[in-house]
Amino acid sequence: MLGLESGRIWVGILGHISERKNPDLIIRAMLGLQCGEFGLMVAGSMTQVVADKCEPLLRAFQDQGGAVVRIDGYLDNETFDRALESVDVTVIAHSNEGASGILGRSLAVGVLPIVAGPPGLKRYIRNFPASLTAPLSIEGIREALLKVKSILPAQPIEVSGADDFFEQLIAR
Repeated sequence: MLGLESGRIWVGILGHISERKNPDLIIRAMLGLQCGEFGLMVAGSMTQVVADKCEPLLRAFQDQGGAVVRIDGYLDNETFDRALESVDVTVIAHSNEGASGILGRSLAVGVLPIVAGPPGLKRYIRNFPASLTAPLSIEGIREALLKVKSILPAQPIEVSGADDFFEQLIAR
């Protein structure tokens, strides 16, 4: 764990942060909230195009009372796991279909995922009570973040190993 400021709901954007993950959309959604109740961890490598879009939004979020923690660059497995286990929520806001290791890892460790975007990822979490889906929009993500308070804390999935985890994820 990274010892983030307590008393806030910490949202994570983790991994290789490209336009596909829509971090600017997530930050814009958070700007409409009571920012003092939330913190945002942005951890991982970020393309320059995305950084240029996100930096002014992150400053605005901080100016409105939000907390921001940055871990820039490649995350080894240990650092990634510590970052993930430190947040309360991950927002998976992919703009196209494709796998999300962050989704599976979030469910495995009890971090509540909000899945916005393609229906394929939403299908995987539809029966997990500690998860939310949202339209891929500022309002959709904002509404899901407002629901988080009534769901936290999320609980990890009880599994006996990797095969059992995969079976639970796919079977649902």
